[in-house]
Amino acid sequence: MSRDHHSKPYDEGTLLKLELFENYCKSWLPVFIQLPNVVEINIADFFCGPGEDQNGIPGSPLRIINTINCFRDILRSKNKRICTLFSDIKDSKVNSLMRLIDGMHTECVDIKYECLDFKSCFSKYEPKFSAKHAANLLFIDPTGLIDEIMLKKVLSMPRTDFILFIPAEHMHRFKNTKEFKNKLPGIETINTDSPKKFAGGFCKLIESSYTKDRDYYLAHFGIQKNSGSTHSVVFGSGSPLGIEKFLIECWKFDKDNGEASFSLEGDLIIDNRQFSLPGIVKGAKLRKFQESFRSAVLLNIIRNNKDAYLYAIKSACLPRHAKEVLAQLKKERKIVKVPALSYKKIFHDKCIEDIS
Repeated sequence: MSRDHHSKPYDEGTLLKLELFENYCKSWLPVFIQLPNVVEINIADFFCGPGEDQNGIPGSPLRIINTINCFRDILRSKNKRICTLFSDIKDSKVNSLMRLIDGMHTECVDIKYECLDFKSCFSKYEPKFSAKHAANLLFIDPTGLIDEIMLKKVLSMPRTDFILFIPAEHMHRFKNTKEFKNKLPGIETINTDSPKKFAGGFCKLIESSYTKDRDYYLAHFGIQKNSGSTHSVVFGSGSPLGIEKFLIECWKFDKDNGEASFSLEGDLIIDNRQFSLPGIVKGAKLRKFQESFRSAVLLNIIRNNKDAYLYAIKSACLPRHAKEVLAQLKKERKIVKVPALSYKKIFHDKCIEDIS
């Protein structure tokens, strides 16, 4: 595997990853700008690169700055600034990025540059990220794997969302090596036969080993590169709103499963010229969700709108997918009402409504 993916133009897979990150950043940022108890908003890119590819297509750092600039007016009105951290182990890349950003509008941004490896940089800024009134978005895009110590620290930070980019084939090749086993105990037990199985197994490892005693939300999205290799974007958040916003972006890119830029095992093959029958769902994951959600409602496992909302996002589906099933159950007169399934209604307004 090439260690320097910045030495060539971004392919479609890289562009999709960047769009997914940028779109999430745009939906994440205004949430914390509006919160009065959040004093410091940090966005960190630990593998920032030179800022653009050979064709001048912007990378993640420039997309971060452009996103912040979209909210200049509200930042001024709230008297808030965004703190960004751009780090790369190669000083030539950091210097290139600095030159690019010098020509951009950065009125509402405090920028820090570092030429450090991920572990050193994270350790240096950990107190800043862990501050009581801070909110953080961490973009971690290594060619290897975050180790157990660093992962535990990221997971323990309040108001912190992370996006971790992992090459699935790299994991398949090296997961049984001593180096990888020492980095993250249990990694060798994960099925790496397919990117979907690997990403799902990675999330389950985190849940069972590090977050089983508290509410934490994980999701993943598979990306296929032009070369045919597959990568996984793993997202984590302590907030149900955070995971919902990420899932919304995933479902925009993959309308069948919300899970990958390529077809998954079990999907129905439907030609675009075929007549689309009502109720026929192409994606295997969505079909399974509809069946399990329906059963959970009928067995009285799901009793109210909060149960339904959490069941959906923990299944990596959206509240609207749950609402569609509830609407059908109401039509069949198996439930009485279809309540609101919005985060604001349930968690902010504390409006818990029974289904039956």
